[in-house]
Amino acid sequence: MRSVLFLIVLAVALAILQMAYTAVQIAAYARYLPPKLGSARYLAAGSNTGILDLPTQLLRFEACGAVVFELAPDAIDAVRRDGLAFLEGATQGAAPSLRYAPWRRTPAPKEWYGDGAVASSFHCANLGRSFRRMIGEGSRGPGGFYTTMADGQLFLLPDEGILAVTYQ
Repeated sequence: MRSVLFLIVLAVALAILQMAYTAVQIAAYARYLPPKLGSARYLAAGSNTGILDLPTQLLRFEACGAVVFELAPDAIDAVRRDGLAFLEGATQGAAPSLRYAPWRRTPAPKEWYGDGAVASSFHCANLGRSFRRMIGEGSRGPGGFYTTMADGQLFLLPDEGILAVTYQ
């Protein structure tokens, strides 16, 4: 009986630890958002790391993955209305160390796909086919915007209402 109780307590403790880790990750991902874009709702994220990888993360400081946010309707309206003019002031994330190149119109460079940086981020992220397709098609065609940072890309896709961050 004690071993069953121990296993239940252990399972609950691990579930709570995983939820706390996920909350910390979401807060860290939100730092990628340029404040000019306003608030956004977290939709999905994936990475090659998890709570069980924490000890190795402390040693290697490397990760790859992607995160997807749903932008507020007023930000989407401003981007649709003003395009690159609106995005001129959106070249820094909420964290001061996150600086971005000037925004450009999609399509994004072809070399980012196939075996490129975006493809590797999608592979690490394991976001699911619908998100990969949405971001992949949206970033390869007209109507969206993208920028780069030291180790990744941001894709703002007004038709989908999302901002996707890929990092490697």
